[in-house]
Amino acid sequence: MSNCESCFAAELPECIDAFTLKGKLTASTDYKWTITDKFGNRLSGLATSNVDGDIILSDSSFNKLLRSFSGSFKIEFFLENSTVPVVMTMCDTKEYNCINLTMFREDGVSSPAIIGECEGA
Repeated sequence: MSNCESCFAAELPECIDAFTLKGKLTASTDYKWTITDKFGNRLSGLATSNVDGDIILSDSSFNKLLRSFSGSFKIEFFLENSTVPVVMTMCDTKEYNCINLTMFREDGVSSPAIIGECEGA
């Protein structure tokens, strides 16, 4: 891995049911995802990347779990039968094997719920 840092730092608006990861994963591939909270509690599921290697994660519990007062969350993706996190290319340049996610409260205009799309990248 070149330019590999531990986790990509991301922020999303709270009270969401879904978000998009633009991590340049292998197209049309099944992945297991895991979200771990600050206490070590885990939520996991399966998702399939689209033809661009992006994944849309949705879970009915996100709205209750992913809140600004909940602290940070670690998100990892794995190939279905692997315990090694896959490498994601964020902002078209740097490689990461996890995401450190925090949530923020919004007032007014809604922000897009997208991870990995950076300005100037």
